[in-house]
Amino acid sequence: MSSSHFIDPLVTGESLQKELSIRNKPHYEASISHKRLPTYEDMGWYILRKNKTTFRIRLDKNLYELLEDELWSLYAKLGFTELNKDREFKIQCSDSTIRKIDIFARDEETVLFTECTSAESPGTKKSLTDLIDKIKSYREDAIKAVYHQYGRNDKLKFGFIIATKNIVWSDPDLKRAEEAQIMVLKDEEVNYFSSLQKNLKSAARYQFLANIFAGKTIPGLDIKVPATKGKMGGEDFYTFLISPDNLLKIAYVSHINSKGAESINTYQRMLNPRRLNNIASYINDGGKFPTNIVVNLHYKRNLSYDKKDEIGDLSFGELTLPAQYASAWVIDGQHRLYGYAHSDRSKDSVVPVLAFANLDATSQKNLFVDINNKQVKVKQNILLDLYAELHWGSDNPHEAITSLCSRLTKTLGTKMGSPFYNRIIIGEKSKSNYICLTITTITNSLINEQLLGSATKIGDDSVLLPGALGSSDKNLEKSLKRALTFLTMYFSIFKDAMPEQWELGDAKGGYICTNNAIVALLKILKSTFDVLEKRDHIDLISQSEEDLLSEVNRYVEHLVNWLSSLDDEKFKSLRSKQGVKGQTAVAREMQQVIYNKDNNFQPKGLVEWMESFDKEGSIQAKELIDEIQLSMLELTLNKLKEKHKDEWWYEGIPSGVRKKCVERREDEKGKLDEYQYLDLIDYKTIASSSSNWSSIFQSYFTLQGQTGDKNSKLSWIVRLNEIRKTVSHPERGLLSKEEVDFVQDLYNKLKSNFGEYWKS
Repeated sequence: MSSSHFIDPLVTGESLQKELSIRNKPHYEASISHKRLPTYEDMGWYILRKNKTTFRIRLDKNLYELLEDELWSLYAKLGFTELNKDREFKIQCSDSTIRKIDIFARDEETVLFTECTSAESPGTKKSLTDLIDKIKSYREDAIKAVYHQYGRNDKLKFGFIIATKNIVWSDPDLKRAEEAQIMVLKDEEVNYFSSLQKNLKSAARYQFLANIFAGKTIPGLDIKVPATKGKMGGEDFYTFLISPDNLLKIAYVSHINSKGAESINTYQRMLNPRRLNNIASYINDGGKFPTNIVVNLHYKRNLSYDKKDEIGDLSFGELTLPAQYASAWVIDGQHRLYGYAHSDRSKDSVVPVLAFANLDATSQKNLFVDINNKQVKVKQNILLDLYAELHWGSDNPHEAITSLCSRLTKTLGTKMGSPFYNRIIIGEKSKSNYICLTITTITNSLINEQLLGSATKIGDDSVLLPGALGSSDKNLEKSLKRALTFLTMYFSIFKDAMPEQWELGDAKGGYICTNNAIVALLKILKSTFDVLEKRDHIDLISQSEEDLLSEVNRYVEHLVNWLSSLDDEKFKSLRSKQGVKGQTAVAREMQQVIYNKDNNFQPKGLVEWMESFDKEGSIQAKELIDEIQLSMLELTLNKLKEKHKDEWWYEGIPSGVRKKCVERREDEKGKLDEYQYLDLIDYKTIASSSSNWSSIFQSYFTLQGQTGDKNSKLSWIVRLNEIRKTVSHPERGLLSKEEVDFVQDLYNKLKSNFGEYWKS
């Protein structure tokens, strides 16, 4: 047989929708007679429910089937009208070879051939060379088979795609795919387009096609509009009216979460479905939008503008829009435009457009920020996210290093194989216990620790000094790659040593993969670099990433061993130390752990910090705090009973404190009286009560020399309570000399205030 053609059947119309209902589920379902159950159970099916004469059974799809069906379903929802019926779609090649292809999708303008492959474990490294070669070998036969099936159509566009799940693509394979004109859809792209389709419905089709055929001419598209041309800030602009349906064909919105951090132009927020539906309802009811949709027209040849007349600096004429996918980038007005896609009036309405011509990426983003800051405030984490793009390559050292650190954080959160993959809140991604790290915290920590470099004044000039993880020639791309490689290996040490802890995130019991812990571990890295450079005289920037990690690990392995041995109570203690002060305290404690194993590890300030702690004073402070707390109880009981008589418990103790004490007493089966379940911090609540403060506790709890309001005068209770937590839990360490002095001074002042109520 000499011609190329399809072997297996395709589905369209109702048959396609029926197949979609099956493909769109993560499992298979069937009804069988009772006697056939053992056979199906042997194949992995399980009972969903039992009926009178049948069982409803289910079989979960494997990872490969899930990926294939997700792509198949996506194509169907995007409006492709003909797809392969089952998993055995094949083409007969001209050399009589039969080729099995995972997904075939077609409409009047486009044909897609897709191959899928997956791995069970995220981050699996796998060669895709064979799959690339497979597509290259059948490409021409696949095109011939389409023409054999439908007749020749020179307007058809052919796309060849490889979709993967849990696989890390190597740079050489990515290059081979690009050279072979094969579109790569990794996890993040598949997730992005699936999410986009849920928001935009079939209108997401243009976004998808724009990624596959970006820059290619759209057959049959020839949009001419009457337009005004002028200049704004030195840039050409055009204003015109156009139907949303036509604008959607060439428009493209790049979102912060699209395609990971590698996409330079990702600056918009993901479209909000509820807002789109509200806009669609408004449009269907006759609503109009008087404000412009702002776009940037990308084109390779000169933009065709036929001038008819002019008045001053303005001219009037006919503008021919670029007949290319992704040629009109939406800078502002995305919800208005895609709201029309949800409405019934996309074809018979017009929208006003302000179009710039070939703005560079930075100008687009600056314009986006300017517009949105004047309208709806852009969130701070989004603006910092934008910094990675807005100032990439800036001549200003501060802007350059901030951009580099921001882009590094984004890439750590979006690159498969990174320990932070899908753990960082980027753009408007929702926070969860698992996705709990913030781009702001990690970026600022990278900047503060100067791991990639710093902006330093030399004379009147500000210059960029590369850090240990930077590139000696100050090349940002090289610095990004070096830092990404090293930090992936560095944090993987902690992830691999404590996988269960790492997975917890900031859920109960979790610590290692939280903002505070990551900041502390970056501080440890910086102090280790300092020791290697100043004591061991190692030229850090000249070391390969692997050699540098080996040097770092000589010290850090002691910390990893210590962390791996900690119990839940100690992790809870570490987690309680919040904010800059807490992060610094934890980092010092970690430094001391390393120092105790290797006295050569003496980063700046560590010895002085260790000497600032007072072992004997901590023991004494615990005794003083116990005496203070018992005296506070003595004073409180006596003064409340004196004022409220038999009703002192109800009139003098706030209800929240009472309920807590009663619950504790109930849990211990009445072992003690209710008042014996009071905590130290409860005395602040009791004293600050409006019925108690001025009439009882103000004179006793106001320390000598104190001024300010009630809360200021009771702040010593809060600080004493934190110190009490430390001395009551040995795993939290010792008190500093300053904390011991505070307890001793407080003891003397309260003893003087309490007088006869002091309980020695």
